Amino acid sequence: MLRAEAVFLAPRGAPIREAAGAAGGVVLRLPPWAGVDFSVGVDSVAVLTPDGSWEAGTRRQDGSWVVAPVFARGRLAVRWIVRSGKANFVGRGRADLFRPTLLDDHALAWGHTWVLRPDGVGNDPVVVSLGAGGWSEPPRLVGAESGVVGRFRALPRLVLLAGAWDTATVRSAGQPLHFILRPGTRAFTDEAFMGAVAGVAESQAGAMAGLLPVSPTFVLEDGSANAHGGTVEGTVMVLYPDPDLGLEEGGAVTLRLVAHELFHFWNGTHARPDTTVGEGWYKWFQEGMTEYVARRTLLREGFVDAGVFIAELNDALLEYASNPVAHTATASVLAERYWDAEEYRQLPYVKGFLLGFLTDLRIREATDGRAGIDAWLRRALRPDQARGPLYDDAMLLRALEAVTGRDERAWYDAYATGAEPLPFEATCSALRMDCTDTEGVVFDLGFTAEPGITEDAVVSAVRSGSPAEAAGLEVGDRLTGGASFFPGDPTQDAIVEVYRGGTVVPLTWRPVRTARILRLEDTARTRAVVETIIR
Repeated sequence: MLRAEAVFLAPRGAPIREAAGAAGGVVLRLPPWAGVDFSVGVDSVAVLTPDGSWEAGTRRQDGSWVVAPVFARGRLAVRWIVRSGKANFVGRGRADLFRPTLLDDHALAWGHTWVLRPDGVGNDPVVVSLGAGGWSEPPRLVGAESGVVGRFRALPRLVLLAGAWDTATVRSAGQPLHFILRPGTRAFTDEAFMGAVAGVAESQAGAMAGLLPVSPTFVLEDGSANAHGGTVEGTVMVLYPDPDLGLEEGGAVTLRLVAHELFHFWNGTHARPDTTVGEGWYKWFQEGMTEYVARRTLLREGFVDAGVFIAELNDALLEYASNPVAHTATASVLAERYWDAEEYRQLPYVKGFLLGFLTDLRIREATDGRAGIDAWLRRALRPDQARGPLYDDAMLLRALEAVTGRDERAWYDAYATGAEPLPFEATCSALRMDCTDTEGVVFDLGFTAEPGITEDAVVSAVRSGSPAEAAGLEVGDRLTGGASFFPGDPTQDAIVEVYRGGTVVPLTWRPVRTARILRLEDTARTRAVVETIIR
């Protein structure tokens, strides 16, 4: 359990007061983040009254809370309790992973997941205090000291830690790198982990021709074989790799995670996407291009060889061919539907990685090898005088054209914001890479549902002749939320439950379709082209 108290300094006439007057009380919310509703974790909310007592608030149907508009001497003091039913950091799945981790021996929580936001709040001054919670070390906010007046906008971007953690600092890329490490038994040592992070940071700083844009803090927590990754918020990176996997095992997946999240200090913190469009619009660049940089960093530093990189390209090509929305999900579609279903969330990572490779080769061809993707990224991620740290399509295109010296509008519109099939076959032919194009089996559930494949969604289309149609799935069926399938794996059955006349009916089929699949052959000619991207 976490007990939090926030004192908002809200002088007369402040927007918090105005919003409270319009609503008949102060409305406090915990907005969704990463597509997850965190309001369910808030157990109780109260406001401090002039006589020193705490008056309980009321929970509303939408998960928000209302408390009396008590502004004693221009201050609004609110107390709330957050609970978590997780048994470990990973929890029971993707959504649970992001929820606060409040265990007996330690705690970890992103600010987005527990900081209540009053309606009308801007960048108001706020004082935060946190209950001891019974941990060996009391809760603290990484990046700020608890109990000190700060600004509200910084609060959700901080990470709360409590209990037993080890700390260390090393220098790399001209900056001190701060480490907060969860004690445990892993397939790698803390020293090896910190050394690898420092090496990757040095490599990326060199490619970006400058220091790390921040002095970062790295928090190491244990993920699992099925749930591993990382998240950057502000200057804090939380990494949760598979503890049973060595740093260079499995295609160096743990180091790739480090490299991916490190580059977000440039592509996400130092510069970030335009916020006037939906979140999915720029994911191809923010996440997919970052994934390309991460994999290329490991290739350049010798953690993987060209053969591993080619295999990674082939895996991505197969996933791209398997994704049912790959050739229809434009940037505008992704802006609206990014959180609707897994196929929309995964596409920008895969497409952006592949597009990064193609764009790197395109830049090198246009400049006779004098420049590569680093030259584009240095320009694209340089804050603009007019727009500050936000980038948009016009800036990305302008930066690309400045490097290649030619009109890139058609390329950008077709493959970056558009959904035209990526021109891998033409690239293979032009650069004399050895590629094969064969018919194969790919994963495909065979249906779509609105708003996505989630509980109570309605089947909107069933592919004619598909195994889903043969199993009896029909347009108009309503999903119960009960389903079992392995995205990307066409060798395992899919089981999907639907309602039929008030009865739950399970349907089973093999989620497959045939498709043309392009593969890069691991030959000397292909390796020679791949190795140009690290020169």
